[in-house]
Amino acid sequence: MNGSVTKPNSPAGRLYEVLVKARASGPNTQALDGWAQVLMVPRPDTTRLMRGLADVAELADQVRRQVSGLPGEVDADTALSHFDEIEEVVKRLPMLASNTMEWSLGMLTSAGMLSLRMCASLLSSHRPEPVIETGRVMELLSEVDQLIDELRACDDIDEETRRFVLRLLLKIKHALDDYHILGVRPVEAAVNETVGALSRQPQATAKVAKNKFSQRFFGLVVALDIILNMGANVIALEAATQPSPSPVVIQIVRESGAPLELPPGVWQPGTETVIEADQ
Repeated sequence: MNGSVTKPNSPAGRLYEVLVKARASGPNTQALDGWAQVLMVPRPDTTRLMRGLADVAELADQVRRQVSGLPGEVDADTALSHFDEIEEVVKRLPMLASNTMEWSLGMLTSAGMLSLRMCASLLSSHRPEPVIETGRVMELLSEVDQLIDELRACDDIDEETRRFVLRLLLKIKHALDDYHILGVRPVEAAVNETVGALSRQPQATAKVAKNKFSQRFFGLVVALDIILNMGANVIALEAATQPSPSPVVIQIVRESGAPLELPPGVWQPGTETVIEADQ
């Protein structure tokens, strides 16, 4: 377990990296300022900071549950032997005001960090999650932000449809914002919610398709679906040389009739072939 970097494919691996950054903060740094920097949250954005701290607490809970639920032959007790130090850090998160980073992390020792690394190693081996490259996450976030701005400025869309699309985009944005902490599962949930809403509400989907931003919106949905499928293929050890969208996504785009514009960097020629086949 030499080295300072763990794999981000488990809640333990992501929590370890969060705590490495937190421990690198100056001990006299105000705790709220230190944690805002660790979680990459602009300091005035208190709402987002509180959400990030809640995400850290959720990570710790996930680690305890997932490691405890590993097969009996896995030595989970040893890995969790000093995990109570991590949980003590979490207990202090609601009380950061007027305290320092030294106080926030006061119970955390090298033994606790080693325990967390052992948990990360076990989960990486036994319950790995799909991973999206950091650069790709930033590209997708930029695309979502641009789409939100375009949607808000669009003058040829009714308010009900605007709210429908905006709710879906904000759900995706929040999941991508939190990816470095919570990983891929919230992104999967946001994409599934988007695909489900588009599938269940064909009239709203048809209205979306009539607007000028629709090709980028549907392109974003297809891109996210492809990226998630690629990650699942890696976990399943499937050699998917030409990743393609899910059948339900293909059907939604076909029925909408909207032209498709994928974000930069997403495999495109084959995607267009799959979407346009049999039309």
